[in-house]
Amino acid sequence: METFKGKPLFEHQGYLYTVNKNQMTNSLTTHTIVSDAVSKLSDNAISSLPNLRNLKRNVRKIRQRSQNPLSLPTTRDSIVIDPQYTRTARNRTFLHFASGSIDQRILIVSTKKKQLKILENANYIYLDGTFSVVPELYFQLYTIHATYLSHIVPIVYILLRGKKQRLYKEMLQQIKNLIITKF
Repeated sequence: METFKGKPLFEHQGYLYTVNKNQMTNSLTTHTIVSDAVSKLSDNAISSLPNLRNLKRNVRKIRQRSQNPLSLPTTRDSIVIDPQYTRTARNRTFLHFASGSIDQRILIVSTKKKQLKILENANYIYLDGTFSVVPELYFQLYTIHATYLSHIVPIVYILLRGKKQRLYKEMLQQIKNLIITKF
């Protein structure tokens, strides 16, 4: 949320707070930005602020939004994933499967080959779908966990466009293909 002059704005308990936009783009630490903003408030206003951790998180979110050069797609069909975003900073494959530039796209993400090996050798796997945290263009974030060294660990994350049986079958077939082709 921004003011009409473009300053970052957030609300808490009926109070509206602005943060100097210049501070959001420079190299000041999050703590310094919050301290500077809070020092200009009355004691009454300070007493109603959320805790320091929440204030810093808001500053980081605003900073992240203003520094992100990528525009958000409006349809799944318009999602074009640049190859540089399919690998991690350590040059490991991150995006293992994208079903193409069609509106019915599935994305399968995992960070290490070892995770797929764990999945292949697992005696038990755990499946979970959640709907509240998915990007707007998708319907469900599906996760697959497996037991490894007496712990249940996340292995694969999948963005799905719905929750139909054929979609789950396609997802599981693609994961099976990944395991077969990666080793």
